[in-house]
Amino acid sequence: MVLGHGEGDPICLTVQAMTTPPPLRLKGWGKVVEIGVKSASGTLLLPNDPETGESDLGHDVPNLAVRGHEGYRLRIHAREADTPVEGHLVISFPGNSAKAKVYK
Repeated sequence: MVLGHGEGDPICLTVQAMTTPPPLRLKGWGKVVEIGVKSASGTLLLPNDPETGESDLGHDVPNLAVRGHEGYRLRIHAREADTPVEGHLVISFPGNSAKAKVYK
């Protein structure tokens, strides 16, 4: 789940599903981390709000498990909170490492 710094504040969320690891881009992002996940079902989706079960995204988010039942890396970028609209970028790509990495 992607949460913003302030409750109810707007955020810009971009989600990308890649078939290969993308280049690491740090410029313009306040925080960049990467984690490993396994898709047992062949589906990897951003979850809805755990309290309401609803999505505030306003549109469908793609299945991030582009190759089905595999391991994936999720690279999560967050723009600093002092910008007019908080921004997040979530990129998934195949990868088997479960190790977390903090790039910035």
